[in-house]
Amino acid sequence: MVKRIGKIARAAAVAFMACVFTLTLLATSNADLYADADTWGWADEYIRYVISEGLMDSTDEDELIFNAGGAVTREMFITVLYRFADEPAAIGLCSFTDADPDAYYYTALRWAQQHGIARGRGDGTFGVGDTITRAEAAAFLYRYGDFTGYDINLGNVATLDMFTDAEGIAEWAVEPLSWACSHGLMIGVGGGKIDPNGGLTRAQLATLIYRLDDIFVDY
Repeated sequence: MVKRIGKIARAAAVAFMACVFTLTLLATSNADLYADADTWGWADEYIRYVISEGLMDSTDEDELIFNAGGAVTREMFITVLYRFADEPAAIGLCSFTDADPDAYYYTALRWAQQHGIARGRGDGTFGVGDTITRAEAAAFLYRYGDFTGYDINLGNVATLDMFTDAEGIAEWAVEPLSWACSHGLMIGVGGGKIDPNGGLTRAQLATLIYRLDDIFVDY
C-alpha cells in the first residue's frame, strides 16, 4: 500500500512538473509570436513577463505587436494595475465625467477610484486619453501600495537629490517619486535624470509592473 501511494505521488509530481514546463513553454512561445519581439532590447524580460501573465498584450488587431515605445494613457495604466491586482470586484459608479461606461477600462477605473488609487484632474475629469507621466505613474503605484497595506512610509526624499532635474518635480509628486525610487521601481531614464513630466512608454510600464511584483510578493 505504501509503495502504491509512493508511485501515485511520484506520478502526480511528474505530471505537475510537465504541466509547469508546458505552461512556461507556452508563455515563452506566445511572446515569441510577437512580430516586434526582436526590438524589445533591454525590456525583453519585463515584456515577456507581462505578456505571460496576461497583464499586457498586442496594440494591433491584425497582428501581434507589443509596441514597446508606444505611449501609455492614464486609463491604460489603471487597467494594467487592475489586472495585476487580479481584477477584484468594483462597487458603485465611476464619477469621472470623461469615463465611458462601455469602455474597456471602466471597471478598472471604478475600482481604482473606489479605493483612492485613481484621482482626477480637479475639474471632474480623469484625463482619459492623456499620456500618463512618470510622476503620475509613481503616484498611482504609491496609492496602490497604501491600498494593499504595504508600508508606504519606507521612502527617502534624499533619494531624489541624485537626479539633475529634481527641481522640476512638483510638490505633490515628491513623496510618491521618492518612494518609487527608494524601492527600485524607478531608477531614472539615463543622463542623471528622473524625467518626472515625461510620458511613460509601454516598455517602462512593463518594467514597473515586473518590479512591483517582486516588491509586493507577500501582499
